[in-house]
Amino acid sequence: MAKTQTFHLSSPKILNVDSSWESANQAHINWFVSYAPEREAESNERVLFATLHAVTDDGRGNVQVAAMIQESTDFTDWESFEKALAESDALDTLYLFALNGLRTALSLVGGAVGPVDNSPEPEFDQLVPADDLDDEQPATSDRTTEADS
Repeated sequence: MAKTQTFHLSSPKILNVDSSWESANQAHINWFVSYAPEREAESNERVLFATLHAVTDDGRGNVQVAAMIQESTDFTDWESFEKALAESDALDTLYLFALNGLRTALSLVGGAVGPVDNSPEPEFDQLVPADDLDDEQPATSDRTTEADS
């Protein structure tokens, strides 16, 4: 499937990496992506936070990354935004960036992630602006995403 060029990715950063040695009942990999509901006024960019979670036969690892994306299209709803982002080179690039960090983390505990040609289907969530949070509310929307353990 041809990827879309609707988004431009900039400033990817690894925020956190962790890994541990443990055996798994079932190997899996999850890709969680959260995005800001509003674009920055001056730059027209939107912040993305993502977590790549993997459990292999030899270990478990997580990598949290962040980046800015600029959109070349105005989206009328979140569903079309998420669909376009999931099909974009920008999100694939961020995934590959996170995957390199994950492979490094897993190698420290003797684990490995095999060749992965495409990113797993992302699970999206929308960030909630800090001004809209109360003391007990999480920083993401009501949609829940739960990593398999």
